[in-house]
Amino acid sequence: MEKEVKQKCQSNAEIAELLEFFHFACTSEDINNLAQALTLKVAFNTVIFPVMIELLNSASPTTLGKEMANFTYRLSEVGKTFTEVQILGKCAGAVGNYNAHKVACPDIDWPTVAAVFVTFLGLGFTPYVTQVKESRLNDDLDQVWEVLAEQIQTVMHRYNIPEAYEKLKDLTRRRVVSKESIQKFTNGLQLPEEAKSVLLNLTPQ
Repeated sequence: MEKEVKQKCQSNAEIAELLEFFHFACTSEDINNLAQALTLKVAFNTVIFPVMIELLNSASPTTLGKEMANFTYRLSEVGKTFTEVQILGKCAGAVGNYNAHKVACPDIDWPTVAAVFVTFLGLGFTPYVTQVKESRLNDDLDQVWEVLAEQIQTVMHRYNIPEAYEKLKDLTRRRVVSKESIQKFTNGLQLPEEAKSVLLNLTPQ
């Protein structure tokens, strides 16, 4: 989807300068969960509620008497609980802690930005989405240098390096990722020295 949107916007010179920000600091689940939540919200408002109201209005207790009255009451009560359901969304990156956001743009209050964006869409905001046991995490992290791919990709987007996702995909998919391979890749990027230094000093921890 990101590729399709970028292709459609390439003909607009002003927007074309920002193509690498279309997926900035987002994981696919940031896009998916918001799209699904908005779809559900629209379904509630345009399909489920109208059908329930229509059914309630037409379900007058006649030949079925008491049973229809009971059904109407129960449906009405269920409808009330539906209106109280808060549909939630998140936009916190791959692991839910704004890791890549902070590396790419450390001066921005990312939780506040995410909260404003998600609530602007008319959804409830989920600030954190991942819980990990620290002891287990520390045991595993030295073996998974690929966790830095999100941060590197986000910094690449910030400095308008094209095809950041594709380049990190080539580096990390179906192969062992080590400290050496991550740092070699980072050293080869056309980045300001300050940004490159930040990335080279990152560890999985």
